[in-house]
Amino acid sequence: MSQFYKKIIYLLIIVCLPFCLNAQSVLYVYGDVSADGKIPSGEQEPFHQMRLNDTDILGMSQFLEALEEVNLDVREIYDQELILNSKTLKTVDVLILASNQRVFSKEEAEVVRVWVKKGGGLVVWSDSGFGGEYKLVGVDNPTGRISDNSITEQFGMHFLTDNGAGNYLVQNYTEDHFLNNFNKNGGIRFRGEGVSFIRISKPAKMLANAQDGGLVGKLIVIPNLANLQKMLFQKG
Repeated sequence: MSQFYKKIIYLLIIVCLPFCLNAQSVLYVYGDVSADGKIPSGEQEPFHQMRLNDTDILGMSQFLEALEEVNLDVREIYDQELILNSKTLKTVDVLILASNQRVFSKEEAEVVRVWVKKGGGLVVWSDSGFGGEYKLVGVDNPTGRISDNSITEQFGMHFLTDNGAGNYLVQNYTEDHFLNNFNKNGGIRFRGEGVSFIRISKPAKMLANAQDGGLVGKLIVIPNLANLQKMLFQKG
């Protein structure tokens, strides 16, 4: 496994473990899409599923090992087979929305809201790859983020377009928090590649901003996604 993906796994462990330390059951949700955006992939090869049993460079087997090392019971489920209701979440302590594509209903979102209010832990990440290979479906394809936003918007968090050309530094925090080892001025720092930025509103609050200092230097905002596509193809 490359150093880059080892860092990604390490970051996910940092983010997730504090939610899980007092938990027993983790439900991990994955999706199924082909490189050209077909859902499900059918006879084609599934694209970038981030499965827990996948030991390849894009797999999540090390993440699973980290969770199991702290004695968590981790269950994986295909998003099309999942119904988020009180019965499903009754025995779940942490819900992880990983590579999902299904758009959850308003009723399901409300169930998750109530569950979180009672102490449930929700972990979500997004990537344009959850809609297929960017060279085929575009880095701005909305499939993955629409699925996530159907749950997260009620908490004041809206996933934006995958910034596929960016590599940004995060080290300045707004407050002491477990993510920075309770030291906003000298805690954990990391770089994010291909970041999916999140727009927040109440009740969410900003913990850290993306900032200059990534591998590409200054922050770059590209309003025209066609230009971003052109840049990515030139790089690829």
